[in-house]
Amino acid sequence: MKNILTVQQQKDDFDRIANDYRNWFSKASALHFSAKELFKIYNKARKEIEQPGEGKAPISIFISDQVLLLEGFAIECMLKGLYIASGKKLSLDGKIINPVRKSHDLVAWCRLT
Repeated sequence: MKNILTVQQQKDDFDRIANDYRNWFSKASALHFSAKELFKIYNKARKEIEQPGEGKAPISIFISDQVLLLEGFAIECMLKGLYIASGKKLSLDGKIINPVRKSHDLVAWCRLT
């Protein structure tokens, strides 16, 4: 199937989306919301297993790592949004410009914003 956009149009579209701070803030908000919802499930499971009685721990007691992972991604998206809002770019000619050595290094992103 042939693309309906030229290669340059695809690059321009990618750059427009990647360099839009509102997009990053929206992603951060969605990730944070998801983490809060998972935390509610985790917290309910934690309270249930604290109650006396016998039974197996529900699988939801093991999702705390995923909650933290989503919150970390939310923070990263927020920092990238702040970076872009300050006038910088994350994409040029359809390619990611990575201003930090490791893209998920939150401390490095904090230093840039």
